[in-house]
Amino acid sequence: MVTKPGLKNLLNEEYSNYLEDVTRIAPRGPVTIRCCDRIISEREFTYVDKNFFDFFSFRLLKGDKNKVLNNPYSAVLTEKTANPILPFYFKICWDW
Repeated sequence: MVTKPGLKNLLNEEYSNYLEDVTRIAPRGPVTIRCCDRIISEREFTYVDKNFFDFFSFRLLKGDKNKVLNNPYSAVLTEKTANPILPFYFKICWDW
């Protein structure tokens, strides 16, 4: 079942016999993404639980959908959002 943030715990407690799993989706926006000294503003942003990809099958260009949301503050970017920042990120932030 997919729900808004406030209902997940209640659903897990009250309907655990009927539900296999629950994930939360919380649309937000706008958001500012900072990468090194680059700043990208996005109009739309959505918080999701780490089990989001158990419910929805999106093809990821990079990363493992079973691991990509395991860490707090991790993010999955659309290709359009990633293109301006990722080449810069890997060149400057990871070039040691």
